[in-house]
Amino acid sequence: MSSTLRKAPALALVAALFAAAPAAAHQGGGPGGGGAGQASSRVVLKARSAVRAVDLAGQRLDDGDTAKAISQLAASRRYLAAAQKTALSKLSGDTGPGSIAVVLRAEGSIAVQAAGLFDGQDGATVDALAQTLKLALDDRDAAVAAITALDDSAEVDYVGAYSIVSDRIADELDGYDGAISDDTLSADAKTALTAAKTQATATQTAVEARISALDDSSSSGNDDQGDGPPPGGHGGRGGGPDAGGDFGAGGF
Repeated sequence: MSSTLRKAPALALVAALFAAAPAAAHQGGGPGGGGAGQASSRVVLKARSAVRAVDLAGQRLDDGDTAKAISQLAASRRYLAAAQKTALSKLSGDTGPGSIAVVLRAEGSIAVQAAGLFDGQDGATVDALAQTLKLALDDRDAAVAAITALDDSAEVDYVGAYSIVSDRIADELDGYDGAISDDTLSADAKTALTAAKTQATATQTAVEARISALDDSSSSGNDDQGDGPPPGGHGGRGGGPDAGGDFGAGGF
């Protein structure tokens, strides 16, 4: 597989997440704690399975077994949908920030992995890859929308989640450009990747706007309260699920 998008095996990324997740359970502890907090075990397991399924699909494609690859991609979509549903149900709980961080990393990883598999494919395989890529991006947008719908005092606990999205999309966009310019793509594959680039760009713009708004709000609060960190231990990109610690160093 020649695409620059497949830079690292997804299984290595999954292993990094599982090395990080137990330690994260002992940090800060959710909203207001300033750390990653504990992720729901169901979210972690389903997210891991979703990423692993895409990696297995790539292996099947390398072996020339498109039927099994398509089956693995379908499994990935089921696992990701389950992880997303559980994570969104926990936004107002202690495991909210940690759970959504896991899902956002999985969605970014799946987007990159799926995009890198279009090279040399056509027909039903391209359709399955396009569906998988689109679901990852749509679910990510749904997660961002759900966080944005929170009131400001709750949303600030997810500024790290916004940063995960923005930072990962920066690399993702480079990958889309590389695939479109360098890979052997069918017309449908190129359409899917071009649409993904457009959608990811819009998502990045939206989350950057929310990061800026929350930074401004925190700055105003600090002016009123004097020196010291803002309530909840957050400060722009410095807080939340991707701020240092094990989640910041590893994961998807």
